This record gives sequence, C-alpha cells and structure tokens, in this order.
Amino acid sequence: ASATLRSRSDEVTTETLAPLQSATKEIAGVSSGYARITSSRTPVAASARSIREDGSDRVYGTSLPVVPASHAAALGDSRRFTGVEDASDESRTAGVPATFRTNVLLIETSGQTVRVRLTLHYIFSTSALATSEGVSSAEFDIGAGQLLRIENVGRAIIGSQRDSFGDLRNMTLDVEVIDGAGRVLPFLHAIDNGSGGSLVRRE
Repeated sequence: ASATLRSRSDEVTTETLAPLQSATKEIAGVSSGYARITSSRTPVAASARSIREDGSDRVYGTSLPVVPASHAAALGDSRRFTGVEDASDESRTAGVPATFRTNVLLIETSGQTVRVRLTLHYIFSTSALATSEGVSSAEFDIGAGQLLRIENVGRAIIGSQRDSFGDLRNMTLDVEVIDGAGRVLPFLHAIDNGSGGSLVRRE
C-alpha cells in the first residue's frame, strides 16, 4: 500500500508499505493542527499520539483520535458531547486540580465552506441554595479544509456573562451543521489546570 500523509502545514509525505509493515511519522513544532492519511489501494490502519514538554523534566502525552473523513457531519447533521467542563478564570490561575479548560476543534474535510452552530446546555448557581439552567448558542464559519480552534468554549458561546458563573461542570455541547456544502469533524480538547495533562475527544 502507498499511504500519503498531509499535515495542516501542507507538508506531504508518501510511504510505501509492504504487507503488515508499519511506519512512523513525527510532526514536530505544531501546537494545533491535523494530519490526513490517504491510501492508494488497500486499507491502512493508523493511530496517533500527542507528546508535549513543559520546559522542565515533565512530558505529557495523550492518544489522538483517528477518524474516517466519511464520519464528518454534513448539512442537517449534529454531534453531541456530554460531560463537558469549563473552569473559571480563578481555577485556571490557581491551577486547581481536576478542573478543566476546554477548547473545540472543528475540521472541514470536503474542501467546501460550512457554517456550524454550537449550543451549550449548562447549570449555574444563582445563589448559595439555588441553581438555574442555561442554553446558549453561537455560530461559526469554517473555510474549505480549515481547522477552526475555538478556545475557552464557555466564554466563546455564552459571552462575557460566563465570567460570573464559576466552574461549569457536566455540560452538554451540540455541534450542528446549519449551512454550506462542507463537512465537519468536531473534537474536544480538555486540559487539566492542575497537572497540565490533556485529552482529545471525538464524542
């Protein structure tokens, strides 16, 4: 099989593999991006991992999801993420363990523009003894083949009012394609404020 890997920087690498042979490709110096693997003839299995150094002797790593482009959402499709966390600025600054800041990654896979609506369902405290439910939405345009990184998902969708809600836990995020001929693969990137470890989710 001949497998071609194209990184977000448009670097192209082609590997010719014998039956049952494996190959490793390192993409260094990329803080945010994606790689696309295509096979000319036979199926190819792939896995990926992210490794990050923090400047000291600590190294962080996490597995990265490998998803067929055919799984991307088209017009009218939606994807749901549950258990979404979004820590307050105070928890982030203090590095409180087991609190998370969450980013959304949206990758357009078909070479067409697309518009996506993100809807966040959350519960926040209104007083020491009461809570309330909130629903907020925001729309984003994604260019052909673009990776759109939306940082701090709570503030990006709720707006400045989010700052008064403290730590938001166990939220639900809906990703819906509402316009355009493009197709979208959504991912969540959650980072532990205490350890600096991260996790990338596809659902």
